Amino acid sequence: MLHKQELDNEGDGLWFLAGRKGTPSGWSVGISSSCQLLSGLSQNCRIKCCMFRPMNIVAAASLVLAAFYFNSPYKYLYSREESYQLKSFVPINATQVETSAAAAAAVNDSSTATVMGMATGYDLRIYQQFVGTLRKTGYKGHIILGVSPDVSPEILAYFEYRNVTPKLLQYVNCTYSIPARTGEDATNPHVRERTTCAYPYHDIKVRWSRFPLARDWLRDCDTCTGPVLIMDVRDSYFQRDPFGEGSPPVKGLQVYEEYKTQTTMHWLAKWPIETCKGVVFDKPMLCSGTTTGTREAVIQYLDAMYQEMQAWIMDPKCWFPINGDDQSIHNYLYYSGKLPFATAVPMLTGQSIVNTVGVLGAQSVEHHVKEMSETRNLTRGEALAQPFRGARGDKWCGHLNVCDQDGFFLESDGTRSRVIHQFDRYDRPFLEWMGHNPYFKDPYPLPLHKRR
Repeated sequence: MLHKQELDNEGDGLWFLAGRKGTPSGWSVGISSSCQLLSGLSQNCRIKCCMFRPMNIVAAASLVLAAFYFNSPYKYLYSREESYQLKSFVPINATQVETSAAAAAAVNDSSTATVMGMATGYDLRIYQQFVGTLRKTGYKGHIILGVSPDVSPEILAYFEYRNVTPKLLQYVNCTYSIPARTGEDATNPHVRERTTCAYPYHDIKVRWSRFPLARDWLRDCDTCTGPVLIMDVRDSYFQRDPFGEGSPPVKGLQVYEEYKTQTTMHWLAKWPIETCKGVVFDKPMLCSGTTTGTREAVIQYLDAMYQEMQAWIMDPKCWFPINGDDQSIHNYLYYSGKLPFATAVPMLTGQSIVNTVGVLGAQSVEHHVKEMSETRNLTRGEALAQPFRGARGDKWCGHLNVCDQDGFFLESDGTRSRVIHQFDRYDRPFLEWMGHNPYFKDPYPLPLHKRR
């Protein structure tokens, strides 16, 4: 049966009834030429032509003629099942048609998109890995990165070369006090993330402040009108334009599930959420390190994260001496229904912008270490110096089959993933391939004062 379903990019117009893959070519409508002809017959309808099953041709043709006869903008909604039958029309007004058509025209154009992240304290190599691979995909949009106030001139020159907008943080004293654990080194970067604040957010630790800061940066960017990806920087890179050709449409907010074996029963979610909020969820783990959405949805999400963080930081039972509790809050907000505009996207579907490979990577490494120990009596360090079983040439993943012959991560449908997160969990077998691959190098002209 047919069911109500949103069209991609909330498109408008009339959709022809579609048959399953494998429909004999003799039953098809003249797709290309017919679409061009029909599209010109009405200014109020957008036509998308598909394959017809014989039993549906008469009914579908009647709908087309009726729509044009009354010159009415209708949206025909359907979903793929074993059989397709007519169910309903949803009328939309001319303003919606015009707005949706403009939005549809922007699909797969990343020029108004924004990629954002907090990237403090990294050397040039990390920025080249992140920014360089993003630009190499053909991404044309904005890149906004939060960086340390003492960022080097060399890095700033690279940002200028690659059209990156740096946002220099200003560290300030915090207005809260969370006791450090006994024996902790206050100069340790992970400790500083919990005990340092960034202006103007004196009320939350600097690791959390990336959320309200990103909200402010996005609001201040008048030309950042397209889809937004906010993400971790150090352990991420790009294989295809996140919002380029063939990219899934971005509606509302998309939060990304980790590998299917990782749930919110993991201590990173269960302990903080249960202790602070008194509830337990047994759901797929959502990664707070990558989130996509429309400009409006991302701003709303970042604001919700900040408000919840303020509540946690004011409640002593919600203080945790860890750095990953932003993921606890991320999962709590979604599974408690506080992000009704968000959709959770599973991994490896071919319809996800992000592939978070960390859990599967860590599992693969542990299996590899165990296998090397049992079969060759190697230590962990010695085992990690060995390639995965079956690795040949650039296919570092060997028998794992998570990559193609060139070494790039794949979706379950065999296409290359767009955004890779937590790649370092595959450890040395992957990192050595990465270190020798020119794709991750991004040389640039030296600043004038460094030229000879």
